[in-house]
Amino acid sequence: SASQSVEVTSFTNPNGNWGYNLTESYLAHNVTYYLWVRATDLPGNAQSTFSATLGNTWVSSTSFNYDVAPPTSAITRLTNFKFYRRENLPMIAGTAEDEGEGGRVVSSSYSMRDTAAGWWEGSTFTAGGEGYYGLNSGGGRNWSVAMSTPALVDGRTYGVRFIAVDRAGNAESLKAMTSFYFDISTPTTKIQKPGDGDYLASLLTISGTAGDSLIASQSLDKIEFEIKVDTGGYYQAQTNNFDAVSSSWNMAITTVTPPTKWLWSYENIPWVSGRKYTLRTKATDKAGNVQDVFSLNVNSVT
Repeated sequence: SASQSVEVTSFTNPNGNWGYNLTESYLAHNVTYYLWVRATDLPGNAQSTFSATLGNTWVSSTSFNYDVAPPTSAITRLTNFKFYRRENLPMIAGTAEDEGEGGRVVSSSYSMRDTAAGWWEGSTFTAGGEGYYGLNSGGGRNWSVAMSTPALVDGRTYGVRFIAVDRAGNAESLKAMTSFYFDISTPTTKIQKPGDGDYLASLLTISGTAGDSLIASQSLDKIEFEIKVDTGGYYQAQTNNFDAVSSSWNMAITTVTPPTKWLWSYENIPWVSGRKYTLRTKATDKAGNVQDVFSLNVNSVT
């Protein structure tokens, strides 16, 4: 490194203010520079001490970091295109840094959008354009704010975006939003075969349909069935027999025809002639909502 001195002979006003136009091409990004200034009066007395005390009006030495690159931020708590319900929806949280340091970021903000309504304006999704709202610093690289869950609508898709600004005033470029689905509806199943009260000479396959509020976005996770025989046993797929002594739920085979048709089925259950069976089904969606109501001739038949 090298130092260079420049003589400034002109003053901008009678109070002694001075200036010098520094060519920025001399400066390199993320390099710290040290600046000293001294004055010489008309009799030739030159300043010989250099103060760096910011509380002193006559600060004659200082340092600065030349920063022309924007900071970066990342959303860490929300997973892109994940399904959430109230109980597992995280706060809006993530990280922001500049040149690997959290302390160089002066602010981090977020915007949010309901894809079926509008942009977040602080309490509702009614804004016509994107607006940014401050995140709270958690120290280091961490920034967060509580999720406004009461404003979210079941079955909607939401997007969140971060933008950070560093201490030099560089703002991060806009990037793609992190999207998530809000789903608080219970999924449903319907038994199509067998029907309630049927007397059957054979039954190779049990089958039915399933639905959910976000089924077009492939929101269903699994379909399960339970079969109880009138002797008291429950069917379990592992043994292919009615040898479970308590309720046993088994995975059904699902067939998906995008965007909204979900079918479920299961074959080769070892029915015994003359016995009476009760079949129940339930669905679980990707947000964790589980069907827990069993209605006769809908998802429960005997």
